[in-house]
This record gives sequence, C-alpha cells and structure tokens, in this order.
Amino acid sequence: MRLGSGSQRGQASLGSLGTLGATLLALLVLAQAVQAWSAWQRESSTLVASIPSGALCSVQMLNGQVYYGELAGASARQITLRDVYYVQTAVDPATNQPGNRLVNRRKADWHAPTLTTFPADKVLMVELVDPESRLAKLVAEDRGAKR
Repeated sequence: MRLGSGSQRGQASLGSLGTLGATLLALLVLAQAVQAWSAWQRESSTLVASIPSGALCSVQMLNGQVYYGELAGASARQITLRDVYYVQTAVDPATNQPGNRLVNRRKADWHAPTLTTFPADKVLMVELVDPESRLAKLVAEDRGAKR
C-alpha cells in the first residue's frame, strides 16, 4: 500500500509541474508577443518622425500612386494629409502635346475632402518636399488663386 500511495503523490507532483510548466511557457510566449508589438510600435511610429506636422510632403503608395499635401498626422497605422494634390496627365489643347497638371482634390473631387488618410501598410515611402521645388511653388500658386 505504501507503494501505491507514494506513486500517487509522485503523480500529483508531476501534474503540478506540468501545470506550472505550461503556465511559465504561456507567460514566456506572452512576454515575447508584448516585446515584438512594442518594437513594431517604435519602428512604425518613426515612419514620418523627421517630417514636421504641417510640412508639405509626398506619399508614394505601394500601387505607384503619389499624393502631395501637408502632413496633418501620422501613427503606426495611418498617415493623414491635409489639402491633398496629385499629378494628372493631360493633353494641352493648344499644342496637342502631353503634359502634367497638378490637381487639388478639394477643388476637383465632388466631395471636396479636406483630409485624406492613408493606411500605413499601403505606403511605400513618405518624403519631405523642398519648399523651393517646382511642386511647392505650384502648390503655393494654387493656394494663392481664388477658390
């Protein structure tokens, strides 16, 4: 009988160790997940950290589209631009030559969006636009025109 009771105690100890081991493993996996999430948040929050809010920037999407506007906000999940423009290919009716024109979404789109939000996972890159660039001058000219 002592052998039976001793083996039952041994089984109880092994069962407790199994539960303890499973709990420790679950805590380890949870700690790794929290650490990975924290690293991802730090990395993605610096997506546009070097571009000041309100600065004119370009956002190139993974599908090749490029938008220009003032940086209104950025997070790990999205980038928001204010007063958004895009370039549209057009033919000059006077010369019949192809060219490009800058289009303001607020003026051209029927719903006149003031803010445009892009999912960060669809963005290839974000760049600061030089204030002396041709684009910046065209945007300034458009903003100076009567709306």
